[in-house]
Amino acid sequence: MVLFSSADGTTARIEVPGGRICASDMPAVSAAAHTADGYAHITARANLQFRRVPKDFSLELTSLGDDTTSPLDDATTPPLGWFDDEDAVSLGGITPFGVLTAKMLDLLAALEADVSLTPQRSVFIHDLPAGHAEAAVRILAPLGMSFDAASPWARVTACIGAPRCRHALSDVRTDAARLTDHGRVHVVGCDRACGRPQGPHTEYLATADGEYEITQRGLKGS
Repeated sequence: MVLFSSADGTTARIEVPGGRICASDMPAVSAAAHTADGYAHITARANLQFRRVPKDFSLELTSLGDDTTSPLDDATTPPLGWFDDEDAVSLGGITPFGVLTAKMLDLLAALEADVSLTPQRSVFIHDLPAGHAEAAVRILAPLGMSFDAASPWARVTACIGAPRCRHALSDVRTDAARLTDHGRVHVVGCDRACGRPQGPHTEYLATADGEYEITQRGLKGS
């Protein structure tokens, strides 16, 4: 765990070993969001950040090694939807900018299932009974989690932006939300380009409040 100062207070960066949170750790993750500003943020390295945490904040997660499930192998596309596997169902879901609310995390903890995070800021809920999976979709979808592979939030990402980052020149997440029909885009508030995704995408780099320089990234020769 690393604590660092942000424009909006103290931020905790939590390494998620192998990108997978074991079921027994999910209540602690949920409690951490309640202790912070009410949210957990999935990073482009499949880790977690909690913002506005107290100075004595602490969270350590159990290492499960490198165990993964095949739908997570794609480096650029998040696994979204319903995945049948013999007697169990796994779910792939995504939220705007990979932000999980404390209420979402409460439900994920109640499911008593392992949860993987992906570099595309999505979640993959492992091995649920079919009835539990149906209930999870019914509850999580109205809270803002999409299980649709065509979700625009699988294509649009952004750094945290202003006013929560002192380096950012614009409120990039508000601006990025207007680009959901522009293909694969990543919007950043400064030239650090935090959270830059793998694969081809269009990068919007803030040069002033609401003004951007546009660059194609990840193409051959670029």
